[in-house]
Amino acid sequence: MKHEGDYFLTNGQHTLAALEMSGVPQVLCVTVTEANSMEEVADDFSRHDTHLTRRFGDAMAAHDIHEWLGVTVTDLHTISAACAFYASVKGEVNVRSVSMMTHDQKMEIVRRHGRMGVTSISYFTGSGNRKAFVRRAVLSCAMACTYESDKAEDFYRAMAMDDGLRQGDPRKTLLEWLKEHNTQGAGRSVANGVKTAAEHEFVKAVSVAWNAWVAGRDLKIIRVNFDARVAAFDHVGELLVRRQIASKGPSSGS
Repeated sequence: MKHEGDYFLTNGQHTLAALEMSGVPQVLCVTVTEANSMEEVADDFSRHDTHLTRRFGDAMAAHDIHEWLGVTVTDLHTISAACAFYASVKGEVNVRSVSMMTHDQKMEIVRRHGRMGVTSISYFTGSGNRKAFVRRAVLSCAMACTYESDKAEDFYRAMAMDDGLRQGDPRKTLLEWLKEHNTQGAGRSVANGVKTAAEHEFVKAVSVAWNAWVAGRDLKIIRVNFDARVAAFDHVGELLVRRQIASKGPSSGS
């Protein structure tokens, strides 16, 4: 890509690395495309090698999205994954999985939901349990709750800090569940006391605790049906939605 007299190699690094390793010179055809802005250069970079080692977060960093959001590149990777997962299960994109989204789709999604992701990840700052919350399935739930309610920070921040939470508090119960499960491994294996669960099952666990806490109920155990994936966010904020409908009363013609 050429922009204002400067040239940027946005593709071909694997080819050049292979030539260097082989020590055999080759004549290559180089296509030069004029770019009207550095945004176009970053766009071109993001569309190459997406099936290899180039991660989506790398393309986001090329667009300086981390500076726009005011986060580190590491947190940008986490927020980007959560935004894509959030949009996927909410039905904003018509694909079966995040991996099937194009880079352009993901870029638009992060620009749309990125700031909500920043707000959600801030709930876990300074927590010794932060690792349990920055999985994309859990962080996307925090985003969903943030969208639904101004109570989200009270729920997630208190759970993350775990300062004086009593047994039976849904936040305490969810924290223990998250620490006892991960998304690695196959089947229902148990290693060092940690069980595996699918991402949509993480979403269900968060939903159970969130709705119990909103309703003011104790929750001593989380039971999740380990079954096939469903529309993952069907139950997040379900109670809040019912309350909103009830407070508005019947609509005309109902």
